[in-house]
Amino acid sequence: MQLQEHFILRKKQLEKEISALEKFLIHAPNKKIIARKRNNLFYYSSIDKEASSYHETYLRKDSAELVTLAKREYSVRRLEDAKKELHLVDKYLQILTQEPTANRYLRTHEGIASIIAPLLKSDDSKIQEWLDAEYQRNPYNPDGLIYPTILPGLKTRSKSESDILGRLVHYKVPFHYEEGVVANGRMLYPDITCMSVSTKKIYYWEHLGSMDNIKYAQANFLKIPELYNAGLTPWQNLIITTETSDSPLDINFVDYLIEYYLL
Repeated sequence: MQLQEHFILRKKQLEKEISALEKFLIHAPNKKIIARKRNNLFYYSSIDKEASSYHETYLRKDSAELVTLAKREYSVRRLEDAKKELHLVDKYLQILTQEPTANRYLRTHEGIASIIAPLLKSDDSKIQEWLDAEYQRNPYNPDGLIYPTILPGLKTRSKSESDILGRLVHYKVPFHYEEGVVANGRMLYPDITCMSVSTKKIYYWEHLGSMDNIKYAQANFLKIPELYNAGLTPWQNLIITTETSDSPLDINFVDYLIEYYLL
């Protein structure tokens, strides 16, 4: 998902949420909820804001009104947050839809553009050179490479790895799959090696699937220190994603990581 598409989607989500919150608040009782704690127990009451005089009404814990009023108190604050975020998203979308200042400058200054263009092209050449370079691939269990990817001929060991590679291709992030890294005389194979499009910095991506499998989790927890000894530091140059059978890989989070580290 491109950055602009992400914010357009977020805007639609916020607009839908704001509409639902406003609709709920219109019909919700205009009462304030009060929660008091005594002897580690909570006691609830309400005050009618539209009443002419102050009157506090006790609320049973199992009452539907208590749930409604609690939801109202939260919704008022959530509505405020959503409107603030929507305002920021709108402003950022305005920026994204404008032509970048640097591009406009090169378009209107041909003499400078003739100098800068070869420099920009050299960055592209560096990426392509790295992308095309030969590297040592993981020789372990080649029969385990069964999941096809968006790239012809390249298969991975898990569907989630294939999904991650698909997102990298989508964002045009160069990568190597299971490239060898030497650590203390031993060859290790991080799942994915990536090059940042903007900084040309090398990042490594380790996806830990099946973390609800005890043996798998133990083996991979031992792998992280080995990667660290090889100079791969989590969240500095090592990206880590995880999943379990109940909590599969979140592609939106994958997009966020790519946008944050690799673009």
